[in-house]
Amino acid sequence: MYKKSSLQTAIKISLIVWFVIAMYSQYNSGLADNGDFERSMGWISPGPIGIEPNLPAAGTETSSKRFLNYWIPSWKMEWNISASACPATSAILLWIPGAVLNYFLYSPKILYLPLLSLFPKLLLLGILLLLFKWVGLQPRYRLFFLIGLGVPVTLMFTSADYLVYFNSFYQETASFVFLFLFLASILILKRRPFLVYLGLNLAMLIFLTTSKASNVYWPLIALPFVFTLWPMSRQIRLRAKLIVGFVLILTFTFASQFITGRSSIRNLPYQSLFFGVLTFSDNPSEHLHRLGFDGAMQCINTTSFSTTGSVYFAKYQGQMTYQNTLNVIYKEPAVFFKIFKYALDNMQKVNLDYLGRYAFDDPRNAELRSPISFLNLWGMLKTRLFPIGYTLAFALMVFICWFIAGLRQTGIYRDLSIIGLLSTIACMADMMVAVLGDGKQELIKHLFFSNVLFDVAAIVFMNSVFVFCLEFAGWKLSKSNSRISGAA
Repeated sequence: MYKKSSLQTAIKISLIVWFVIAMYSQYNSGLADNGDFERSMGWISPGPIGIEPNLPAAGTETSSKRFLNYWIPSWKMEWNISASACPATSAILLWIPGAVLNYFLYSPKILYLPLLSLFPKLLLLGILLLLFKWVGLQPRYRLFFLIGLGVPVTLMFTSADYLVYFNSFYQETASFVFLFLFLASILILKRRPFLVYLGLNLAMLIFLTTSKASNVYWPLIALPFVFTLWPMSRQIRLRAKLIVGFVLILTFTFASQFITGRSSIRNLPYQSLFFGVLTFSDNPSEHLHRLGFDGAMQCINTTSFSTTGSVYFAKYQGQMTYQNTLNVIYKEPAVFFKIFKYALDNMQKVNLDYLGRYAFDDPRNAELRSPISFLNLWGMLKTRLFPIGYTLAFALMVFICWFIAGLRQTGIYRDLSIIGLLSTIACMADMMVAVLGDGKQELIKHLFFSNVLFDVAAIVFMNSVFVFCLEFAGWKLSKSNSRISGAA
């Protein structure tokens, strides 16, 4: 027993050391701005240092340094806590502690992004420690779970393809962190069904929902889980639960749109229609005629930023709403399934090779491709081993069936099934939202959260299956031994 406990401690320490080394090794890399930073940084920074104006004219050398090509680590630090500058994301809650630390320990005028990302990285370490705590609460298989859950989760948390978002103003950071905080709060609520933990769980859910506009679906799929898991809800009548659930879903959805809706640019409905659903349609001309876009056939498969697209976007700007996208799907339902297949085909790609990761004067910019190292081990595993296309669709269906069956069990199986089923359903929803929201534009980036959710579901599924196999083998062995002792 002592040796096993010592081995478990050694594994925990090794994973924490890996985490710290990986975080430190990636402090000087991030992601170049694709234009999204403006939605998030208003309270703490008006723009980068050394580039004026903040939004230089397209095609200039200054614009080349400001957008897409290079990561900018140093930004002007100017507090502007006002409604007009309010960030359209809950990510600001993760950045303010780092900004305050930066102000007192680094500079009151220069905001250094690696310091800004310190608090969300510490939260990831806290989540890893909570995982160790959950493993320690299990009556069996502690060593197995430390390896089966601890190792892949640590690789996920330290993956260069995921962590690269942290040293930036991208909202994906908040989606990543608040997802794991919400999943942890679900298991806490299951074990300690008190109002304070219910409030914590709902707070994590609203933070997750308001991380990014595309997370709007989360209240719809998560609140039923919360009410089902909260034991005190059994004392409430079904009609009352339905009313409360409906009100909460509406409230959370409204809050999400109120906070994140301001970040939704007008171009998105254009991409969703012309660079999205119409590219999957068998009769695009009929849809365009019905929607009042006669003569816009050449816009199909173009973005609003292209030469052709910009002309027609200016012409039809007043008509650009997501109602057009929904109308096409309503009239041609096959488009929905084609979109889902397209998303399935583009999963497991997490390397944003079109956005710069290093500063302008960093010698690593000369490298044509990212070097293979332990920092992108998880990304390599995803690219080479994880399923895509119809194989991925089959895997998701297997996950759902397995987790639904596991919900009827108790203990370990139920815990794993709750996390797995929620992650699987959310993964499928997020894939559809990614394409419907902005078409094929920057699809790798928009499928970021879908990939994270699939990773969680896959890790949980493999552990659940292995535990089942271990218990089945143990049952067969005990049955065989009982027969032998009976015969003797």
